[in-house]
Amino acid sequence: MSNLILSNYLSQGAPLISLCYLLSLILNRWGDKTTIKGLKYNRSNQDILVDVDSWINPQASVPIYPLTELSRLVKKVVTEGSFNNLLEIAKAVATTLLNGNDYISAIGVSVKVENPREADADSTDYWGAEVFRYKGNI
Repeated sequence: MSNLILSNYLSQGAPLISLCYLLSLILNRWGDKTTIKGLKYNRSNQDILVDVDSWINPQASVPIYPLTELSRLVKKVVTEGSFNNLLEIAKAVATTLLNGNDYISAIGVSVKVENPREADADSTDYWGAEVFRYKGNI
């Protein structure tokens, strides 16, 4: 559904339940969703937590979805890459997973640091960044 159609739909006073239903239809066209939560890596003496949501292309023939392979790729990107901030890590993970796998049609990546050690983070529980990418917008 294009942005124009969705904008027109919303401007006509569409009920919220209908909008939620439309969004579920849009997401379902990307396939079945799989989730990897709580991947933890140490970087610069801080624990980086990564969550990955991926949608499997319904036309792809993947007999067993390789979650361990995705976990390995995430670890490689997070631990071996050179990044200045959490958003760069999230973008790199999303791009790597989406470009390297024909069976993934969309991906969401959340990256956070619990109890950041920076001087201005005394009262902060965590810092985080989240990105969403799909084939065609990377």
